[in-house]
Amino acid sequence: MTSDSSPDFYSAFENKYRGSPTLVTERLSIYLPFVLPLAQAQPALPWLDIGCGRGEWLKLLTQHSIACQGIDMHQGFVQACQQQGLHVQKAEAIAWLQAQPKQSFLGLSGFHIAEHLSFQDLQALFQEAIRVLVPGGLLILETPNPENLLVGASYFYLDPTHQRPLPRQLLTFMAEHAGFARFKHMGLQEEARLNAAFAQNAKTDPEPLQLIDVLAGVSPDQAIVAQTPMHLPMPPAFEEAWQQHHGVSLHELAERYEALQKSKWPSEIQAQLADQERTLHALRLQLEALQQSKTWRLANLFRQVYRALRSLLPRS
Repeated sequence: MTSDSSPDFYSAFENKYRGSPTLVTERLSIYLPFVLPLAQAQPALPWLDIGCGRGEWLKLLTQHSIACQGIDMHQGFVQACQQQGLHVQKAEAIAWLQAQPKQSFLGLSGFHIAEHLSFQDLQALFQEAIRVLVPGGLLILETPNPENLLVGASYFYLDPTHQRPLPRQLLTFMAEHAGFARFKHMGLQEEARLNAAFAQNAKTDPEPLQLIDVLAGVSPDQAIVAQTPMHLPMPPAFEEAWQQHHGVSLHELAERYEALQKSKWPSEIQAQLADQERTLHALRLQLEALQQSKTWRLANLFRQVYRALRSLLPRS
């Protein structure tokens, strides 16, 4: 979602780095398992897409007979969407949302707009979303994932209109603080081989991870899917969507990489490390047992009394 300060530049930039409409549509289809069951349960309510850009999401919803509309600050995108028969108008997101009636939308989405907003506007977006969404309605926000070290340190700043990266913890907390009943974080757009690697044994992995995979292989995009409080049960397909795992985290990749490196060590070293780990585990158990014993607790009490008495004595 951008202003018209440099429309030609941003249109060209979007076309070069956003990906083709076909690719973007394919990527957006990952959200359909959330949206379709919800739309079937409440078919009369529309979906709103903020910063709708070239209209890929609106076209996808239309193909599934879901009423939808979009807003964008970029006049060129608005005209392009209107020429495709999409219901789109030029508007600033927060002011436009504040003018909408309460509980008037089934869902609200913003794909790669959150990173363009000031923190104050981002807070307002969450607050307005919880107001305009119906009970059980969905908020979907997709944004670059700074846990991918290459994205967080470099690629994020390729777009000069970006404000700041948004860690997953901040996004989930903002959804919780705004009053959403549940929320789900999704990692997106990682290489398929990195996901497949987790199903392989470290010693038989056909494509061992490289250091660059740890640095740049984390899901480069992320999304928060949040649902407002509801009182009616949802179809099983909708609940299944919430249980699916999406993405690859930095912790997962680093752990996998370390396991692969250890697997290359000589068997003698691996045996020694295994013996040391067993010894450390046994020592931890002994220490825990000692700390739970009466002798330890009594000695600890004497130490506390001794320190308290020492503190009362005058210092020389």
